[in-house]
Amino acid sequence: MSEGELKKNIKLYPSYRAFAYDFLFLWTISILYLTEVKGLSYSQVIFLDSIFMISTFALQIPITKLIKKIGRVPAARVASILWLAFAFIYLFGEGFVIFLLANILYGIGNAIRNITDIEILSLSLKKLKRKKEFSQVEGKGMFMYNIIEAITCILAGYLYEFVSPYAPIIGTVICCGISVILSFLIKDPIDDDIEELELSQEEENKSKREPSYKALFKRPFVIAMIIFCFACSGISCVQNSLAKIYMQDIKIPAYVFGYIFCGLKLISAFTYKYEFKYELRKGVRSLIIFSIMLIVAYTANGIIYAINPTSVVSITLIMLMFVGQQVARSSYRISIKNYINTCSTKNALSKTLTLYSMADGLGYACMTMFTSMVLEISNNSFVAANLALVGVMAIPLIVGVTLFVRALIKSYITRCTVIIKDLE
Repeated sequence: MSEGELKKNIKLYPSYRAFAYDFLFLWTISILYLTEVKGLSYSQVIFLDSIFMISTFALQIPITKLIKKIGRVPAARVASILWLAFAFIYLFGEGFVIFLLANILYGIGNAIRNITDIEILSLSLKKLKRKKEFSQVEGKGMFMYNIIEAITCILAGYLYEFVSPYAPIIGTVICCGISVILSFLIKDPIDDDIEELELSQEEENKSKREPSYKALFKRPFVIAMIIFCFACSGISCVQNSLAKIYMQDIKIPAYVFGYIFCGLKLISAFTYKYEFKYELRKGVRSLIIFSIMLIVAYTANGIIYAINPTSVVSITLIMLMFVGQQVARSSYRISIKNYINTCSTKNALSKTLTLYSMADGLGYACMTMFTSMVLEISNNSFVAANLALVGVMAIPLIVGVTLFVRALIKSYITRCTVIIKDLE
């Protein structure tokens, strides 16, 4: 592959990432749409989230093997098409079962993207000898996604309220179509016969040196990473859903949803873009700070809502807690990938990333299912959902972050430049 094509990949990647990362337009009004238009309950809507992540978790390893057979870019194109099918089902589908199918397609596409997108960028940069730019390019893509999402949040609220509840979903279909087009413009960093032969030989040699999953589970770093990712994803996974439930509870109009989520997405965008600077100053301590922010924010939201959910002071404080959750969640997703990429050995990186994706997905799936049950039993109580999450996940999160930070410092201090800088 020529240098010009590799540079085109890197130039195109942020735009591709912006449209391929998640569903634009939809999530701002998803609970409104599914409950008011499609007739689902709150618990059913959150249960759909668990199905999406269960699919991702269960299929991550077989899909990783499939990607190796068909190639990264063809797999990325399949993921884009599956997500377009998801959007069409949300537009035309009726009944809980059809939305279960849509979320299974979502999960399959997500499992593919967990591997393909990172590898396409990483390999393109590696071949140009610009590997250190990974965080900046990935951060730029996530920044673009959140800026576009912030704009579509406002549009979605107005379209839902004043045009048609279906209008935002049409917007989602259009954005998924753009993602499909961009996926066909991206090129595989290894695409000619000579490079494919070299890759085949490299993979054959690598497979002889690559540790098994059983061997990885004996490493303190991997065990700590799995516990931490499971707990952190578990406690942060339903943030947006619970925020929507809260805003519906206090009768906020749909178009105001757009402004609120626009603000949250802008905060997330700048968090993704500048988080690495904060991490350089705080090092591994940043992971502890993000974990504390999540626990405090969820606990405070439950207590404040129980006292007086509709007062100006309460609404202001709860919105500030939403901001804290958004910052912590966005920062965690950048930090964890950075530490895994930096601190894992070359031969163990691919399988470590797979285990990370599975731990993240399992935490998400378990806690969305748990939250769905709590909402069903408590008659859709925002208070019960928040406090139940903290009650179940606070100790695992504290244990997880403690073990992970300890493993980073003790086991990877000679390889992890961020940690070395932090300890100087």
